[in-house]
Amino acid sequence: MKTGTRNGIVARESKLAAQSVRSCHCNSGVIATLLCLLLLVAGCQTPEEVALSDKAGWKERLAAVEKITDQSVLTKVALKGKYADVRHAAIQKLTDQVVLAKIALEDQAWYIRRAAVLRLTDQTTLGRVALEEKELEVRHAAIHNLTDQIVLAKVAEEDKEIGIRCNAARKLTNQLALARVALKDEDWLVRQTAVDCLDDQTVLTKIAFEENDGRVRHAAVKRIKNQATLAKVTDEEKEFYIRVTAVWNLTNQVALAKVAINEKVAVPRMTAIKKITDQVLLTQLILDNKVKWSWHNPVSNLTNQNSLARVAIESKEWRIRQDAIKKIADQTLLAKAAFEDTNGFVRLTALDGLTNQTLLAKLAIESKYTDIRTRAISKLTDQALLTKLAFENKNKYIRCAAAKKITDQTQLAKVAAEDTDWFTRKAAFERINDTAVLATLADKATNACVQLAAKIRLGKIPRNDALSQSVAGTRPAGDVMGALTLFEPKEYLIKAAEKICHACIRTGEAARIPELVELLNLYGTESLAEDYFNCGQSDLKLAAQSWSDNRKVQIRVGNGPPRIRWGEGK
Repeated sequence: MKTGTRNGIVARESKLAAQSVRSCHCNSGVIATLLCLLLLVAGCQTPEEVALSDKAGWKERLAAVEKITDQSVLTKVALKGKYADVRHAAIQKLTDQVVLAKIALEDQAWYIRRAAVLRLTDQTTLGRVALEEKELEVRHAAIHNLTDQIVLAKVAEEDKEIGIRCNAARKLTNQLALARVALKDEDWLVRQTAVDCLDDQTVLTKIAFEENDGRVRHAAVKRIKNQATLAKVTDEEKEFYIRVTAVWNLTNQVALAKVAINEKVAVPRMTAIKKITDQVLLTQLILDNKVKWSWHNPVSNLTNQNSLARVAIESKEWRIRQDAIKKIADQTLLAKAAFEDTNGFVRLTALDGLTNQTLLAKLAIESKYTDIRTRAISKLTDQALLTKLAFENKNKYIRCAAAKKITDQTQLAKVAAEDTDWFTRKAAFERINDTAVLATLADKATNACVQLAAKIRLGKIPRNDALSQSVAGTRPAGDVMGALTLFEPKEYLIKAAEKICHACIRTGEAARIPELVELLNLYGTESLAEDYFNCGQSDLKLAAQSWSDNRKVQIRVGNGPPRIRWGEGK
């Protein structure tokens, strides 16, 4: 090519490179590459020349190294480059182990030696670096790629730096070398690191019983497999957390039982109980009262129904009996516990597991505990038995529980009309939804409260009209309130009673005083009692005082005028 033509091409390429630099000013990496290209084109320099040039900037030199692929050129740059960053970049692309070894041993910059070591696989050179290199970071890098067990052992035993010895021990597989480090190193961390890689059970046992540092003993116990040795650790070790680890590795049921009985600290003791699965052994421990109920339930590992039955009947600890009952399926046994257990929680737990209707019926009729009878009734489906209980039982709580389960509308109406207990009548009346049955009650019920309640439910008498009649005295307030209590919520009843009482106090009719006293006792509040006390009527004041004394509340007497006065509406 002629010189003029060549110079024209160079000029054109240089112009294009410069334009590219201006257009890519925001990207420094692109700029470096383009500047390198500009230098190469303008001066006809090779990437090697740019990399080794003093005139090129550091970005241009690094960009030039990136373009080099020839290993011989990379070697020249890595060995002769004046600048460390250029040598470092060249090393990252080198594969020649001889050259890398030379750099690792001879380069003056420690981080360059480290870069070379990290790309080394030659064990001889790595060993030499690990043993002879003064810089800590370079030795660390050598150990990272080192597999030679002899050298690793020498480093682990002789290096002055704890971190180096730890890293070397971590890569050791030679059990004899690991044992020497684990037994003899002066630093606990190095010994622990060696123990973490040790499999020799004899050495591990020696360390578990003779090592002074608890952290190293703990590491040894983690790797011990011999059950007798682990059992001995649970007996002799002073640190409870090491005993816990020994227990976790124990599988021998007798040894675990011994820990559960003798261990004084809760965590290892409960850990041992948690691991006992032998049904006979665990049952006996529970019945002998050797294990206590705690944050870990000792019954959780019991699955044998016979063992559970024994525990449910014979254990002296009620919470253990309760936990056993929860896992029992035998209906007869559950019924026995519901009948006979001395603890109420256990009886109720047993009842919760019962589904057999015959046994539930027997409990509902024969149990001496009212809460058991009412709970049994709530699970009954036999309508004939429920009706019989609702009508014939002398216990009002039993009758009320039965009324809540009856579905026959006629029988419910009969209970609502005839039962002497208000709660039972209310339970029955609330379940009546047949308008024909309500109509019969409205016409024929002998109980005035039930009759009025049926009429209000049917809409024959509006609720507000009934209240107005009570205030006017044309209908007894007790009947109105008694009717409302059968289906209205408590909040409404309190407001209704207060409205009636205030109206009666304002009228000042002495004949209604007994009625007012009864309303206070049934539906009174502190506010209403204060109104009675301050209204100016002596009988009502005495009634308010009696109400407050019975409920242990204090009536406030204000300095201002009372909220309501006796006879003020005449």
